[in-house]
Amino acid sequence: MELSLWTLLLILLDWFLVPVSVIRPDNVNTGEGGTISDSYTTGEIPFSPGKVVRKFLVVPEGASWMDVKIVNTEVSEEVVSDRLFYLHCVQMNKLSSYRDDEMATRFYLSNESGEEVNRCMAVKSGTIEVCISQFWKSEGVGPVSLEVRFRGVTPSPSEITLSSQNGCVSKVVLKSKIRSARIEPVGKLKTWHKTVGPSASKTKLFPLGSGYRDEILPFRLGSKYTSRPIWSLELEYNFKQLEDGKVTASLPNINELLYESPLDGQMCMIYDENKQLLWCTDAWPTGIHLCKGMYTARVCLRHEKPNLLTELKETALLLTRPLSDPISVSAFKTLAGTITKSEKFSAAVIEQGEERNIYLKVEYPKIPKGAEVGDLFTGTITYCKRSNREKGWGGENRPGGYTIKYILPPKAENDSEKAPSLKKETSSEVDEAKVQVVSNYVIPNLKNRIATCKKVELKHKDVFDQEYTEINALIEKYKDNRLEELDDLKMELLQLRVDWAVREMNEKPTKDTFDLVIETCNKVLDAIPDAVFQITPVAKVDFDDIDDKTRDEKEYVKYKKSLVKALSTKLLTHLKTEHGVDAEIEKDLQIIAKYIDTSDPVIHQLKMERYAKLGNFASSITHLNKL
Repeated sequence: MELSLWTLLLILLDWFLVPVSVIRPDNVNTGEGGTISDSYTTGEIPFSPGKVVRKFLVVPEGASWMDVKIVNTEVSEEVVSDRLFYLHCVQMNKLSSYRDDEMATRFYLSNESGEEVNRCMAVKSGTIEVCISQFWKSEGVGPVSLEVRFRGVTPSPSEITLSSQNGCVSKVVLKSKIRSARIEPVGKLKTWHKTVGPSASKTKLFPLGSGYRDEILPFRLGSKYTSRPIWSLELEYNFKQLEDGKVTASLPNINELLYESPLDGQMCMIYDENKQLLWCTDAWPTGIHLCKGMYTARVCLRHEKPNLLTELKETALLLTRPLSDPISVSAFKTLAGTITKSEKFSAAVIEQGEERNIYLKVEYPKIPKGAEVGDLFTGTITYCKRSNREKGWGGENRPGGYTIKYILPPKAENDSEKAPSLKKETSSEVDEAKVQVVSNYVIPNLKNRIATCKKVELKHKDVFDQEYTEINALIEKYKDNRLEELDDLKMELLQLRVDWAVREMNEKPTKDTFDLVIETCNKVLDAIPDAVFQITPVAKVDFDDIDDKTRDEKEYVKYKKSLVKALSTKLLTHLKTEHGVDAEIEKDLQIIAKYIDTSDPVIHQLKMERYAKLGNFASSITHLNKL
């Protein structure tokens, strides 16, 4: 029997037939007059152990999240315990994993009519699958209803970046396409991203040795061993942790690729100052809690082509840290309000089809220590707020919100009038091991010896002088280690010397003891940084308003106390001598008046002595009465 060509073709096609499922999703656009409906209801669905119900829905245009409500519609006599259900909602989007757009949750429904469970999920335009099932081992039969409601507003743009390019201000247009919505923007920046470049001197590119572990696809060809060699690129990054906290080190353009990765291997290892391995991550980096200090991250990349690895020698390492104090993002009604810091956007209701403009700005960012220009801060922002009449039904706003980014802009600097820094500048490198020895052993010893000097009696002057000389020599010996505690001990020692000189002057008021007090006070003033004396001459300085970048508030308060004490002691000693009120005394009086209030008892005491020295006893008595 001869078979025609078409008959053979039909037989072959019958062997290779593949069943294809065509799913027609339910459309929620069922409102009257063609209006968009925001909800979908299944009605009562009888559930028993192992039963699965799937619904495919078209997400209406303008929806940003959906609320799912499952209700136990009636009491069943067959149900003796709570039933366990599983809800799985998933949406497929191009070039992304299904895990990025899914919600999976388990919940129990008791045998009570009207009991409900609410869940919410962020959605995008397209089709979404809603699957609900009763666990096979969960006994009981009864009807359950499923209701899905789509909500939200559409922001444009959906992802916001605040940078110097747009003046750190972004305009967002909000439109409600489904139903009326209550707008109440809330934005927080919760993560700090900082990039670190590799150390060029520590970069290594070398071939790995032969062996099964260090070569690709080793095999024997006859009597010879043949394989493809692997090249390794090692990059080293140094970074400083200024505060205790969690850190995640990653390579954004390399991580999160496994089978599709062009590299044969990737590894990141973190070491402390003692070269101890603390953490190791691969393609999916995880965070580690690090204490304050210096750390080194070593990245190892492998590939069979050295030319490809050479292009990666300048790959930057991204350090991600969560912010302990999130940075708030403010919303304004107008662009002018971002300048005047008025007309803030609090809350409003927009009707279906209506648009509303808002302007986002970071007003008072609390920048963490160590942040530099160009560092990235990321967080989320939500725009909707559930109204009071909707309480108990669905979520407050879009789960996860929308992404918002803030690139730290540069601050203005006036080089011609730049205030001197309180920190000592030095180009010499510090031996970290020596610093540890000084911190752990030398400084505690110095503190104990200074505390002992405070207890020395006046009659043992030789003992005090010897201790003072030895302590001062030790401080000078270790001052190159850049430890602020040594500067504090130096200041404390000088003040102790002033107190001792004053005790000697009160015991024997002679010209030599007067000169000794003035000399020791001058030593204290010389040890205070010049930046303290270069403050603009005003009646009173508010130390809380000093720029944190150029002057440290705590340092100024500390130096302020030492300066006031040394100046006041010096002036009182001058006024007790036989010399008159000269120009130097008047200058010191003007300096001390900048740092303390005119009603301070120190000012009244100094003016009382000054007027008494000048013979103006009426003014002297006036200030005496104010003490």
